[in-house]
Amino acid sequence: MAKPPQAETGAINYLLPMPSAAENRRQTPDPAAFVTLGGLPLRFELEWPFHKSTSGADLHVLHGTIHLLSDPSAGLRADFAANFSQVMVQVLPSLAPEHAESVAINAVRLAADAGRLEFLKSGKRLPIEVSSRRMNFKTGKVYFLEADPGQLQDFLKKKLFWLGLRSRKPDARLWLADPWDCQYLGVLPDALLHSAQGLGGGGYCRLEGEFAVPGPKLAQEQEYFTAELKKTLDHAVAKFNQALAG
Repeated sequence: MAKPPQAETGAINYLLPMPSAAENRRQTPDPAAFVTLGGLPLRFELEWPFHKSTSGADLHVLHGTIHLLSDPSAGLRADFAANFSQVMVQVLPSLAPEHAESVAINAVRLAADAGRLEFLKSGKRLPIEVSSRRMNFKTGKVYFLEADPGQLQDFLKKKLFWLGLRSRKPDARLWLADPWDCQYLGVLPDALLHSAQGLGGGGYCRLEGEFAVPGPKLAQEQEYFTAELKKTLDHAVAKFNQALAG
């Protein structure tokens, strides 16, 4: 399967170990929290291990829940079932967390922005397809998006705002070169760090190597981040209402 060069270079190569990834993520305010390109701050809970589908389909399934972090008191969540196709199972080294967790999380991030998950106070489990469409068979790499430079800066600002400034530790460092974000966005870590340099000069963050501390400029754009969040959530509600209406 051919795919664009930018996505190919930014995907995770599962043959290369990344021993520092877990340690770097543990230094952030919430290691289980990720933001989407559409501006949704999410905390993931995954129910390991995978199990075979009970519907008769040739799928391996991982159940999980995402919690919307923009207003924790609201208690909004979305339950999902990440359905890995047989081809995807065969090309991954294993279905252990070190190989499959980023793929599941990034597939759910993509689905959330596409309006395929609705956030409710009580869960209604919805299927998320994880197929070989995300795999380059020549390189053995997985990709999801093809973010351009403008989208990269926008993503980083949303990450710094929701997972940093609006977190329990607003002055804590966030890891900008996370390989899971690189896989999700389809870029190399250097591209994210290059985008972050521009944000640092604009007062959005203070850079510390591959990490950044949220800056004062983020608070001035709170209305934008809230509007982006609402737009993405409204998209999901509209899609569900349309489906119910036939």
